[in-house]
Amino acid sequence: MSINSGPNPYPTPYSDPYSRSNYQPEPRKNRPVSRRVFLGRVGVGVLGAGLLVSAGYRAGVLGSYDERREAHLRLQHQRYIDMEPKQQYDYQEELEKSSRLLIYTAYERSGRYVPATEEHAAQNVPYPVLHPGMNKYTRSGLYVFVAYYYASLKYFYLTGDTEPLSKIVKPEDVLEPEILRFYQEKRGWLICDDEIFNEVSINSAAFSPGKRFEYTKRNIFDCSVESFLHRVGHFFIPESGEKIRLDHYETFKSSRFSSYVENLKGRWVLINNQDDLMPLYPPGFHKIRY
Repeated sequence: MSINSGPNPYPTPYSDPYSRSNYQPEPRKNRPVSRRVFLGRVGVGVLGAGLLVSAGYRAGVLGSYDERREAHLRLQHQRYIDMEPKQQYDYQEELEKSSRLLIYTAYERSGRYVPATEEHAAQNVPYPVLHPGMNKYTRSGLYVFVAYYYASLKYFYLTGDTEPLSKIVKPEDVLEPEILRFYQEKRGWLICDDEIFNEVSINSAAFSPGKRFEYTKRNIFDCSVESFLHRVGHFFIPESGEKIRLDHYETFKSSRFSSYVENLKGRWVLINNQDDLMPLYPPGFHKIRY
């Protein structure tokens, strides 16, 4: 016997009044809102919008171009402040005259130094090596860092080799492009009656943060140095016999050289002299993105 045989006990389709297809919800009645509740909701909305606008101005999203740029720079300066050492720096406004001379002593030597002539470039130029204490957040650490910087500049001008300099900064950020190309194209070398940057004195104000940067709240040091030896040197091109005086280049038109320095993430870093005061990191050093 078939299970489907016999009369159908449900001749009419069964309809569930509570099924999804048949359920008809009662229309929702709008309840009257009191004046107090209405004003409260409006106030919360206005407050929220005001906070968003205020945050937008602080973050540099809203406002005029100058306002956005100012907000961006504030944020940028604060991030660098967060990277500075937390310990107190040993400030000193004035130094003895003898303490201002920059003398670097950490060199590798491969023989007796031979100054350049028109027959050959300088030979056996002492190679500056990194000093273990040069990144300490102290006056001595700052002194050694600045001394290494000028020692590596001196090495570059005598040899054309940027390797020591590249350990603390990207060479293209601090070298005059025309001089850099001169060496890259192997056009000649520097002839100097005395070693360039051989006697350099640092401004005493460099051992305390520069007051011109107080608005940033960052501890940026203005390291100005004096050197007069550039007046007796020239670049020599052996192919033509041409001599180019050092003061032909913008870098050497003055006897004063200025550098801005800041200690970030446990090391001294050169800072550019533009409005944004961005660090001039060495190649391979992690750069903060904004």
